[in-house]
Amino acid sequence: MSRGSAEPARYVELIHEPAQPPTLTVALVGKGVTCDSGGLSLKPSNELHTMKAGMGGAAAVLGALVALPRLGLPIRVRAHLPLAENMPDGGALRVGDVVRHLDGTTTEITHTDNEGRVLLADVLLRASRPGQADLVLGVATLTSAAVHAIGTRVGALFSPNDAIADLVGRAAGRAGESLWRLPLLAHERRHLRSAVADRVNCSHRHGDTVQAALYLSDFLSPGTRWAHLDIAAPAWNNEPPYGEVPHGATGFGVRTILETLRTLGGTAETQP
Repeated sequence: MSRGSAEPARYVELIHEPAQPPTLTVALVGKGVTCDSGGLSLKPSNELHTMKAGMGGAAAVLGALVALPRLGLPIRVRAHLPLAENMPDGGALRVGDVVRHLDGTTTEITHTDNEGRVLLADVLLRASRPGQADLVLGVATLTSAAVHAIGTRVGALFSPNDAIADLVGRAAGRAGESLWRLPLLAHERRHLRSAVADRVNCSHRHGDTVQAALYLSDFLSPGTRWAHLDIAAPAWNNEPPYGEVPHGATGFGVRTILETLRTLGGTAETQP
């Protein structure tokens, strides 16, 4: 994904080992696009100044890891942080290219500005390998389309598991971060079909937020307990500060991650 950048991509894995024997292992996957120009599908110039926010998912995961030791939870956490720039030059990923993933399946690149889901695909394959984690929680500035449905201060929550969705949603509510669960509509998968690959990375149709989440779900091992937070809107505040939220980067997701881990560790107050 960083073929058009002078800076090489990096994959960072961090492990938090609790002081006591762990009761479960949680994988945190954070998208880290440190500058997102859109690649050859270049973004409009009036959007580029906020595109350092593409690493908001990785930043939220890292922020949670910094705070985690203070909570003393009996949980092992594996953090997976794919880091890259999405830039245009002669070596950049082209529209029409086909990318092969670790599981042997392929993606046709139909829009280079939908790079986040492609960046996360192989990472999800690694994070959800059998025996690696009891829960996979992804955080990413995944789609700008979400803002049209739920506004600029709310993140989208996806999970095929009602219990996991309820756990994360309630944790977000206690943490003071707004999430709205969106459905993984199976019929939207038809927009991901490709004539030359197993799927496309962008359908150019309405519903891209749901389609992006469906795309990610293709890379999970069967039976994986998984939830994903699309924080593209609330990760960056273009307005004046409000409440405790500053102008610019907001840190959205850190508190939800920590409160979810506290709940799983049995230390959160879960009464309504």
